[in-house]
Amino acid sequence: MRILIQTELLKLRSTRWPMILAVIAVVATGLLALQPVLKAGRAAPSIGTTGALLGVLDAMSRGALVGLAIGVLVVTSEFRHSTITASLLQVPERARLVTAKAAAAVLVGLALGVACFAIVLLLGAFSGALQPELLNSDIVLRATGHILTFPVYALLGVGIGALLHVNQPLAVVLPVIWLAGLEGLVLAVLPQPFRTWSITGATAGLQNAGTVAMVLPVWLGAVALVAYGLILLGAGGLRVLRADVS
Repeated sequence: MRILIQTELLKLRSTRWPMILAVIAVVATGLLALQPVLKAGRAAPSIGTTGALLGVLDAMSRGALVGLAIGVLVVTSEFRHSTITASLLQVPERARLVTAKAAAAVLVGLALGVACFAIVLLLGAFSGALQPELLNSDIVLRATGHILTFPVYALLGVGIGALLHVNQPLAVVLPVIWLAGLEGLVLAVLPQPFRTWSITGATAGLQNAGTVAMVLPVWLGAVALVAYGLILLGAGGLRVLRADVS
């Protein structure tokens, strides 16, 4: 399995779009982290307050969607470019191939999350928004949750990509739009428990978002998100198992 994962990581490094998306995520995180710094004291909390620190830290939130998109591309690119046949000749067991792709996507997602965190950490330190006396367990949990959202979203992406492997554009655009805001609009008319246990709600729990109503505990948000990812991966894996790649 280790060799399979290394092979999938090599495919990602040699593929243009995942690398481009990763660079976009890091740059966008930096630009978003600058906003609360530039607006501090006017349209945003002043530097030296917890609000300013959270504003810089929360710049990571959109980057996780890039992790999801990369997870989708890990699977759909093989089908779009008709390289899946060659991959299956090397690894006839489709379940092992999908598992290797999921593991590679999770590792890339984690690396991307760490890279984005490093950006906000540097900007926070240089701007003064990150000050030692502001750090507490809640801030640490929030930062950790932001980082871990990236690999979990990448896992979600692999599952969605496997389910929708015949249509790469739809597989990329649909979940990104859904999580970027459409889910909230759709669930707004439903009782609060539906929103609490949604993907966005579970994400808020993992990220220790104390401003969200009825937010899940951090551990339960993590369990819920991973469970959603494994369910999608299992369903997508079954679809790949039955796919005609001749």
